[in-house]
Amino acid sequence: MFEDPLPDAVEAELIETSIRGFRASHSSKTIVPGLEVEYEQADISGRARVIWSHVSEGTTISGFLILTAG
Repeated sequence: MFEDPLPDAVEAELIETSIRGFRASHSSKTIVPGLEVEYEQADISGRARVIWSHVSEGTTISGFLILTAG
């Protein structure tokens, strides 16, 4: 979920996680570097910042830095 400029929800497939961040695959063109998002996965949620995005054959993979987790 993000609020820039309006709230929107995007479904993504989690590819990889680490202590400080994660990578996810999605089809959204609105998830761009610098954007802060809210994320939810099973029993984990928080805020993260998009650090990079790579588009290939209609799929986007983005790297996120976790800002808060809870």
